[in-house]
Amino acid sequence: MGIQNKVSGILILLLILIMGAILFVAYNQVSGLVNSQVDSEIELLEEAASEQATTIFHGYEIGSRSSIEMGEMDDFAALLVELSRINNVNELGIVSPKGKVNFSSDDTALGRTFDRDIFNFATRTNAMQQHELGNELIVTKASILEEDCLMCHADAQPGDLAGVMFLRYDLSALRGLHEDIRSEMME
Repeated sequence: MGIQNKVSGILILLLILIMGAILFVAYNQVSGLVNSQVDSEIELLEEAASEQATTIFHGYEIGSRSSIEMGEMDDFAALLVELSRINNVNELGIVSPKGKVNFSSDDTALGRTFDRDIFNFATRTNAMQQHELGNELIVTKASILEEDCLMCHADAQPGDLAGVMFLRYDLSALRGLHEDIRSEMME
């Protein structure tokens, strides 16, 4: 074998190694960009789900205010059932100051003990809060008794906890979509 063939073989081998290194670097860069894009899209979807849950909760809070204040619990129950028909809404209701579900769009949930950690966190403030629990987003807001409430709640004091309003919003479809997006982007 001549020197020219040896040099050509070495050059071809070097060229193959350089091309392999270039392809490896390019693949890693493209893969990083794809993962970044996937993460960005998933973050946008999660923000949209959070905003939808917040919007539904605000509608629930505003829609129930007059019926609760007037003691018209049949109207309140009808509102719960109506709002629970919205896509991804698993349950809406009110938890008593003792942590038991007093009102719910799901009759089977009545009387159950609400998640203790979420309940305790919700009762620290009367601001709306969101908590992820498995494939659900739990939106809560504590209700505090005011002077006007004492007509119906004679054994209470202004500032006492009246209960915690909650919404259980299903995230399982969103999580499935995460996997679909990740698979498609990786292909």
